[in-house]
Amino acid sequence: GGVFLELVTNYWHFFVIRILTGISVGGTFPLIYSLLGDMFPISQRAFVSSFITIATGGGVFLGQQIAAWVGPATDWRLPFVIVGAPAIAVAVLVFFTTEEP
Repeated sequence: GGVFLELVTNYWHFFVIRILTGISVGGTFPLIYSLLGDMFPISQRAFVSSFITIATGGGVFLGQQIAAWVGPATDWRLPFVIVGAPAIAVAVLVFFTTEEP
């Protein structure tokens, strides 16, 4: 959803896109852990779940650093695009390469 913030022209567009992004991200984590439970044996699930949790925190940190560096130098929309574009690329990659368990 962050990539679409480039198209925002007023506060209400921003508000709706951020709500939709929050709903989609909130619904993602149960799916991720469910897939991990199907894709990895019991002996590896704790490690993989921990890795996902740490990677999520690292992604939040990295996104904040990008926003702090790019935002003041450009406009407030560009950090959303920079952070959102790789997420779309990974989603497409996962869609075409991951088999449903």
